[in-house]
Amino acid sequence: MNPLLLSMTALTAATPASGDAIAVAGDMTYDAVTARMSQTALHKIEGVWMFPGDGGLIAIERCADTSDGATEYVMAVVRSSNRLLMPGTVIGRLWPTAVRNTFKARLYTSSSADGVTLTSPRTFSVNLTDSDSRLQLIHHRKQLKLNWWSLLPYMFRRFVREIDETPRNLDGCVRVYPEPAIPAEPRYL
Repeated sequence: MNPLLLSMTALTAATPASGDAIAVAGDMTYDAVTARMSQTALHKIEGVWMFPGDGGLIAIERCADTSDGATEYVMAVVRSSNRLLMPGTVIGRLWPTAVRNTFKARLYTSSSADGVTLTSPRTFSVNLTDSDSRLQLIHHRKQLKLNWWSLLPYMFRRFVREIDETPRNLDGCVRVYPEPAIPAEPRYL
């Protein structure tokens, strides 16, 4: 199963005991978040974003409690199709990288057995594309692969190879607020 979709469906409304994520203070309804965002100058990544697959909404906001002065963003749930995910649940953090419009993200992809803490943080690259109207989430995979064919005699070593052509860049979000210059759906007169 896709780790990002798992994070939107398997998390519960709680804060991890490890301290890696914090609960977002304040009202996390759509109206309250947009009102709060309209009062400040937003960075390109900040705003309310929608997962097109299930209609879930997340807010990305600057974190106010960075002690070293580095820019950090918090990704929190505004609305989810899963009733276990309460508004205000922090599902990850983002940091800018040296590449323009690219961010490093650490997203929680599951919850503990007791349903109280968020677990399994995974690393993602978040790319801002399409005139700042879409987020592209790419999971960083780290895995070991054992090639059993190499144990056979030399003649059969390279006979069959597995090729993974699964696209890795299809997960992402569409900007809802502030409204992008290029709308997600065309408007007809």
